[in-house]
Amino acid sequence: MADKQAMPNFKDMVLTKGLQHASNAAAQHKKAMQERKAELASQLAALDAELAAVDAALAAAVREALTDLDLGAAAGREPPKAAKRARGRKGAGGQGFSELALAEISQGRGETSHLRELAVQRGYVAGTANVCLASLGKAGLIASPGRGRWEITPAGREKLASGRKPPS
Repeated sequence: MADKQAMPNFKDMVLTKGLQHASNAAAQHKKAMQERKAELASQLAALDAELAAVDAALAAAVREALTDLDLGAAAGREPPKAAKRARGRKGAGGQGFSELALAEISQGRGETSHLRELAVQRGYVAGTANVCLASLGKAGLIASPGRGRWEITPAGREKLASGRKPPS
């Protein structure tokens, strides 16, 4: 009879140990999930800060672009919409770009690809960079020592220093 009483106690003991083990495992899992939640909250805060910085940079870029458009209009450069309507004319929309191209070339950024990208970024008609480069080259203000590369000539430096407008 003593064996029968010992058996239920053994069963109870096994069940109790199993419940304790399950409870410990659940507590460990809960703790791990809380740590992960805190980690994700930290990452989310960092991403929110990064997003705020990107928003601020975008707002500044938009303000700068609007200022460039205002300055371009004041300098007689056609706004992008007017330039798009004038695509058929040679050099349409290029007014003002030749000064910018000359300045870029004088600062060592005379790659044709860079100047094309710059023209598009500034809202000029596609092909403006090519027309301006050809015009500046014919005027003797820039020269091409190699394919796709432009350098300013002494005459170009003089014109840039004098502040006179190069040909558009």
